[in-house]
Amino acid sequence: MEPAATCGRAKRLETREGTEMENVTVKKDALLETLRVNRAEHIELYDKAMVEYRKRAVEELDRRLKEARDGGKISLSISLPVPERHLDDYDRAIAMVEWSIADEIELSEYDFASYVLNQWSWLKSWTQNSLGYTQAAR
Repeated sequence: MEPAATCGRAKRLETREGTEMENVTVKKDALLETLRVNRAEHIELYDKAMVEYRKRAVEELDRRLKEARDGGKISLSISLPVPERHLDDYDRAIAMVEWSIADEIELSEYDFASYVLNQWSWLKSWTQNSLGYTQAAR
């Protein structure tokens, strides 16, 4: 599942009775599988972003080194956002679910958005600085 372009809380769901659903109970095995798939996709995108980030950094360093050797302006400041890696968030969620003795897990709307929909609180900043590298590499 590709990360969503927006971040934040999932929309409240209205039931047939007209009440809002704020919590949902999910099967432990399904939740673990989803978290593991989301984690694997995060690693894949992060690794691709790092390859492109390193490529751009080396190109910029080479360009600046040549400029300095040729007697040009020396600038030591490079502004390239470093790709973000959020494996700790996935690992923590996976460990919590694995340690649960229940076969079903109740998730808040916020947790469901993070764990199932992959809409974490850090999604916006991650999309801005990490996903940009992976899109350029395509």
